[in-house]
Amino acid sequence: MFLGGAKMRFDEAFDVLVEHCAQVAPGLAAATGFGANAARNGTYGNDIWLANIARAYWANRIDPQTITAQHYVPFYDAAWELCRIGVLRPGPFASMGMGGVGGGVYSGDGYSITRFGAGWVADPDRRAIGDPSRMSELFAAFALKYGPGFSQRANEAIRCHRTGNYLATCVMAGAAAESILLAIAVAKLKDEPKVLKDYASSGGRGRVTKMVVTGLGASAARTFEAALQVLHYWRDDAAHGMATTILEVEAYASLTQLLRLAQFCSDRWDELTV
Repeated sequence: MFLGGAKMRFDEAFDVLVEHCAQVAPGLAAATGFGANAARNGTYGNDIWLANIARAYWANRIDPQTITAQHYVPFYDAAWELCRIGVLRPGPFASMGMGGVGGGVYSGDGYSITRFGAGWVADPDRRAIGDPSRMSELFAAFALKYGPGFSQRANEAIRCHRTGNYLATCVMAGAAAESILLAIAVAKLKDEPKVLKDYASSGGRGRVTKMVVTGLGASAARTFEAALQVLHYWRDDAAHGMATTILEVEAYASLTQLLRLAQFCSDRWDELTV
């Protein structure tokens, strides 16, 4: 989204809001008695006031006279995403039936940090550095080639990472890699029912992989099979019923490995499907 010479992405607005919440949450939690009300005077009884955050962000980057409604939109979208995952909720901290801005009704600018959200924004592992939502745009470029199954699973993996469900991130990244393997095999054999039937049978993954690498040069075959480890490791090990120690580092690695697999197969598509 280009805005008067400046570009704001949804995930950038998301990061700005998360950092703001991380800064104000400790002070709000510590406020008691009269201080609890005073701590929220500037936000009309809410923990954050979105218009103030957006205005302050842009005032340091562009001429304030050029700020328009479109400069605010990414922040509202990001705030609603934080509501969706339970970090924020619309409205005052506790209106208790009293009036205020909009008569105590949600105004669209005021949000409060939930108990879950206070812990989430305070945990650097939970709100991982290098937010993977930027990957959604990169994965979207492969949707036509790898099909809707790939897009669905890749985006599920991204959403799982954002909410801190790291085990699920790895499982869905492996499932998306599976979609890539099947798309290549179908394009090469031009017989989708056969590919799917073979894949669903015992040892099918190995046979379908062999279908793809048959006829490839040794270097390309090795690279392809190495890139497929995101499928073998994350889809198999992560999906087993035993307890896991998978954390953010492993989850983010599964996303980056999936992206490398998608890019490699796209770049070598003709070679892989001939």
